[in-house]
Amino acid sequence: MPLRLKTAFPQLQEVAPIYASQNDQLLIPDTDGNTEKVFKEQRGLFYTEPSFFKMFDFPLLAGSYESLNEPDNVLLTKETAEKYFGSWEAAIGKTIKLEAGGY
Repeated sequence: MPLRLKTAFPQLQEVAPIYASQNDQLLIPDTDGNTEKVFKEQRGLFYTEPSFFKMFDFPLLAGSYESLNEPDNVLLTKETAEKYFGSWEAAIGKTIKLEAGGY
């Protein structure tokens, strides 16, 4: 879809789709890989692509936008990091597992 938009409207410099996902669970594993916490977001989960951050500049507490070019990296809001890990500092380098749909 983003490529089709840029083809149809060549004046667009960047295109960043936003995807929504419902009925997913997020699992927070402990250091042994066992599920420690489970979250099911009532409003769903939203995903985007790194190009989003070329259009919108959000201040980061840690990390970089470039890290999104690597597979399996995410940026979380401060509030989300605190919800899942207790503090945004504790979230750095941690794992979140996505268990998709049907629940």
